[in-house]
Amino acid sequence: MAYSEIEQLTLDINWYFVDYYNRICIAASAGGLLPKTITENDEGNEQFHEIVSDLPLRFEVARNENILNQIQGIESQNLEDYFQDFEKLASRGLYVFDKLKLESPDDGYYILVAYPIYNTERDSYPLDKKNLSLVPKTKQAIISRRFQKVNPSSFNPINLTMILNNQN
Repeated sequence: MAYSEIEQLTLDINWYFVDYYNRICIAASAGGLLPKTITENDEGNEQFHEIVSDLPLRFEVARNENILNQIQGIESQNLEDYFQDFEKLASRGLYVFDKLKLESPDDGYYILVAYPIYNTERDSYPLDKKNLSLVPKTKQAIISRRFQKVNPSSFNPINLTMILNNQN
């Protein structure tokens, strides 16, 4: 069974994918339309969600400090509340994206909100790589990292829906 359009438009669905370098990403849909690969694979997405929910909180986390200028409806006094759930996901080893235009369900642009800080030489991968087959993989790197740091270009809005829809 697939996510229905009504589910997509009324629920804030967490959907998962991995980028070219197997960086695990999560996007919060905020009632927006999902990429076709996610819509058609709701069982894999839900199963992956369960796996992610069981991961320990073990990584340090950093956040996109420019988020107030990028996402509508966030007030500076609510910033800590906004980041709370996203940082828990990032502490599990995920790169966390949020939808930019909440009033436009068909807009596929997202922004990196929070991410894990880890050293690939010292820290083990967050989960068993065989589980990655449950979610789509992009043919490009979504996160730009160099010398264990996320590059500023990773904080630019990105049309994740289009990227995942064009993977075939």
